[in-house]
Amino acid sequence: MDSEISWTEPRMLALRDGRGPLFTDDDRFNPTWWRRNANFGPPEHQWRSYAWRGEEVARMLLARRFSSHLTDKPTPALMIWSFEVREDLRCSGDHIGTRIVEQFVDEFDDEEIYIGPTSESMSFWTRFGWPMCQCDSCWGRNFIVRRP
Repeated sequence: MDSEISWTEPRMLALRDGRGPLFTDDDRFNPTWWRRNANFGPPEHQWRSYAWRGEEVARMLLARRFSSHLTDKPTPALMIWSFEVREDLRCSGDHIGTRIVEQFVDEFDDEEIYIGPTSESMSFWTRFGWPMCQCDSCWGRNFIVRRP
């Protein structure tokens, strides 16, 4: 199995009400997530387009500057704001989402990684065995956290 999955940042498009990523129109992704006009840009945020075998297979939006919830020893932290594997590739047996997350963890191995899963994505995120963050900063939100 070819395991090479790479990512690039899509070009940002200036709009009247902000900026947004210029992703290829592809209805196999959730259009409301990826066609938004938002001032999510560097250095606070990073959009990513993941490719495998020459095709776009996943998209991600990162909050690069996220506050650590550790009070005794804060560490650098980030949050995966949105992550989507193309609809036709989910549960395909290629483990694209899992492989991307594993590569991502290797890239940010010295940082806390927070995820605010949806009810639909909870089963995907819990398989990594990362704990729910139960600190006072979460205020009842269901964040999963991977600590270094």
